[in-house]
Amino acid sequence: MTLEIERRFLVKNDEWKNFITKKTSIEQGYLSNNLNGWIVRIRFNGDHFTIALKKHIKNFTNFEFEYLVPSSDGEKI
Repeated sequence: MTLEIERRFLVKNDEWKNFITKKTSIEQGYLSNNLNGWIVRIRFNGDHFTIALKKHIKNFTNFEFEYLVPSSDGEKI
């Protein structure tokens, strides 16, 4: 079982941009729309596809499972 703990931070300025060494474009889509149940997401990062299943537990904690998807399947999905 994998747990994800959401962390969010307030960014005060643009100084963080000086530390960027690589940029990655990500395409994603959601295959579910029920916020009380499992959220299913497919994501493509330019190299490979992944499918993620997420479910909120409490506070900022979620179950999260992520799996690689063959490219031919990911393109169809």
